[in-house]
Amino acid sequence: MWMTEGWLGETWKPEISKFVMSIEPLSRYMLVQVDPGQPKSWRQEPYYSQFQRWAEAMLPLKRLVIVFNNKRGTVITAQGEMDLGIMGPEDRLNITTRMTQSGPVYDIKRNKVVS
Repeated sequence: MWMTEGWLGETWKPEISKFVMSIEPLSRYMLVQVDPGQPKSWRQEPYYSQFQRWAEAMLPLKRLVIVFNNKRGTVITAQGEMDLGIMGPEDRLNITTRMTQSGPVYDIKRNKVVS
């Protein structure tokens, strides 16, 4: 995304941030692939709080921000994180919405596609 989105400043350049961001074409999830040599880089500021803001804005659209350290996935939400464990090509994420007295609550579940 850094190469295609002019509004992302130098701080987001992969050589500086130590991760690469992309949008998955079908789900429109934001994927963040972290440099294995710098596995905590995405938790630094200004990155982490911005990922949380994007996650909050994207979740009502049923889109997610997912960080990958190698094959281990972590969903970022406005409230924190959800460890997905090792993800493979057969894994899918399902987002459901429940209405509560305080507003919508989004549940994220990991499922395997059985062929």
